[in-house]
Amino acid sequence: MTAAFRDHLTAWMLASGYNARLASLRLGISQRTLENWRQGRCEPQGYARTALMRRFRTAADHRPQTPEPAAPEVLTV
Repeated sequence: MTAAFRDHLTAWMLASGYNARLASLRLGISQRTLENWRQGRCEPQGYARTALMRRFRTAADHRPQTPEPAAPEVLTV
């Protein structure tokens, strides 16, 4: 088992702004499975691992840019 998958998963969650519940829903897995992956107890194998790693890389390449906050409107009376 490698830390690479766990690290990519964590980076994807942070970049996407997902908590465990949203990440598990987005990936179509249970929260328990997600927690097992994050703790390094197990990880997906074969094509599932390849597809997930591809998704994590693609998401990291296409992170939404954080817009600049709008200046407060000045009201005159």
